[in-house]
Amino acid sequence: MRNKRELVWTIAIVLIVGVLFFSLGGLTNKLSGHLVSLERGAASVNIGEEVRVDIKVSDITDLAGVQIDISYDSNILTYDRTEEGTFLNEDGLADTYFNETEIILTPGFIDNLIIFRKGEVSGVDGTGIVASVYLNATGSGYTDLTITEVLLADSNGGSIPSGDLGTSITVTGSPPPEEYCGDNSCNAGETCSTCSADCGVCASEGGSGGGGGSGGGSSKSSILSTFYLSTDSLSAKMASGETAKVTFILKNTAAFSRTFDISSGFFMVDFDEEITISPGESRNIELEIISEQGQDPNLYVGKLYVTTEEETEEIVISAEVISQQLFVIVGVDTSSDNFVAGDKINADISLTKIQEMGDSKVTLAYFIKDGSGNIFFSATEIVDLDEFITINKRDIRLPQGLVSGKYILYVQAEYAGSLSSASKWITVRNRGIVDFLNQNFLWIVIGISFLIIVILLILFLRKMNS
Repeated sequence: MRNKRELVWTIAIVLIVGVLFFSLGGLTNKLSGHLVSLERGAASVNIGEEVRVDIKVSDITDLAGVQIDISYDSNILTYDRTEEGTFLNEDGLADTYFNETEIILTPGFIDNLIIFRKGEVSGVDGTGIVASVYLNATGSGYTDLTITEVLLADSNGGSIPSGDLGTSITVTGSPPPEEYCGDNSCNAGETCSTCSADCGVCASEGGSGGGGGSGGGSSKSSILSTFYLSTDSLSAKMASGETAKVTFILKNTAAFSRTFDISSGFFMVDFDEEITISPGESRNIELEIISEQGQDPNLYVGKLYVTTEEETEEIVISAEVISQQLFVIVGVDTSSDNFVAGDKINADISLTKIQEMGDSKVTLAYFIKDGSGNIFFSATEIVDLDEFITINKRDIRLPQGLVSGKYILYVQAEYAGSLSSASKWITVRNRGIVDFLNQNFLWIVIGISFLIIVILLILFLRKMNS
């Protein structure tokens, strides 16, 4: 009997070791497809040191372009720059497009990093580094660097299936001196070319909105597109009967002239034009958002369409119409511009009294709307306002299963029939089954393997007893 027990335990140990080996091996190749990974040097660095993270593709065939988003802890690392690797340009022998100055940078996020091979050429095969991201270690602690989204394209413009693997790093040591590159203050002779982390990325082109309008915080572009839009959302605020102006940049990234049809699907914007742009040329497009006299104060949303013969891109537009006479000014900000369906939004709402009020009670209404004006969240509350208050809202929850895309957080303040408001566009991503499997792959494999081990042991013991 003792020998039988020892045999059972030996088999169990062998099976467990096999499961762990299989799980760790499977973690490297999480999902079917080619692997895109983040690779860094030392696992631990000191505050003040530079961190280089390589974006590497492995065992690829006919790769013509890459588009990738990366997240990290902005309390520990600060973005500095991104440099193109040598894989897609074949050590400088091939002509590539790299949107270095058009990468979307928000604290903790590097979005819309795009590199693709120009012209009608074949893709590259093998393994190599497509780009290197450089960050500064500015705070102590541990942080993951995660690929939040990746798109690989072949020479025919088709999508290449892929899995992804992030990395992590630990930063140790005491904070550096007060003035340094990465202290969130452009000082000590720093410029956009010497310290983009503090002074911002040097822009080759720019445009400014007018009349209460502003561009959104991200651009609309894809490695499968032949043009670039400087933003995917526009916002304006005006009183009833007023007009606001907003602008965006349209750039032709194709190797030939393109004709663009720009048309409005928003009743407050009257714009329908065809524009021809030469290769590499940019145009500043100005729109007027018109509020009719007597229009009810509210948030109005619509879309602008930019179309070529092959593709159409959208820009969502929001127009806040407020009352002519205001008692309160509203402000809104969120801890992030990027959320996952089901998240709670951590929002700071500010209220400032600008006229004497007989009663201090103000009614606040909160809404989450999409680009078509559909409402996905609404709530109201009454607050007491003396002169100025800031309200930290932590109970604005995005619904589960929300479709990925642009949404707007709209806050309206009402006092004595006067309506003031503020809004902010946010990006919501829906975690699908692939995201769930990708995130929990190791535990799923271990759980299934454990069940298999238990079943095999039960069958083995029954056979021995019989």
